[in-house]
Amino acid sequence: MIESRGTARSRRIWVLLVVLCIAPFVIAVLLYTNRSWLNVNNHYGTLISPAIPVNRSEFEGFDPFSRQNLAEIPGRWILVHFITGHGCGLVCRKSLEKTRQVRLMLGKDLMRVRRVAVVMTEISAADANVWWAQHPDLLRTFSTSKLEKIAASAMGSPIADGSVIIMDPIGNFMMWYTAGFDPYGLKKDLQRLLLVSRIG
Repeated sequence: MIESRGTARSRRIWVLLVVLCIAPFVIAVLLYTNRSWLNVNNHYGTLISPAIPVNRSEFEGFDPFSRQNLAEIPGRWILVHFITGHGCGLVCRKSLEKTRQVRLMLGKDLMRVRRVAVVMTEISAADANVWWAQHPDLLRTFSTSKLEKIAASAMGSPIADGSVIIMDPIGNFMMWYTAGFDPYGLKKDLQRLLLVSRIG
């Protein structure tokens, strides 16, 4: 008996509907069991997991400008530089230059990000001014032993010259970058964070 065209067409539609209903579950199972297919680690910095909370009272203004503007830290994404006991040498200054460029490249999101330099060495304000002569918007703070311990714990190693930590608007250290980091990679990470963030 020859199957009518209408019946054959109805059967094809029914089969197609079944496939469309089942396909998402099959894909989900395949992706779950083969996670390597997903590019999960598509960030350029090293994720700090779990994120480490930082008390903002650990940031104490190094100079009058910083003391007047430390109130800008809460609610913003912060790029934190640690200036080690060796001072801000060539690697440190290159790092500062990179984060300045990254911030400028953020365009309309520029004001959602601030930079902070944490000074871990004894130095006069006059001598330190040489380090950030090209960075008038940079907030400068004194370091504390507690803050240094938190940073070293976040990075899993002693604080290295030129490294940078991202602090989220809530006050958590959540990602860090080694010296010599790719500024475009940092920019991409920040853009993703700013895109999904409902705060800061």
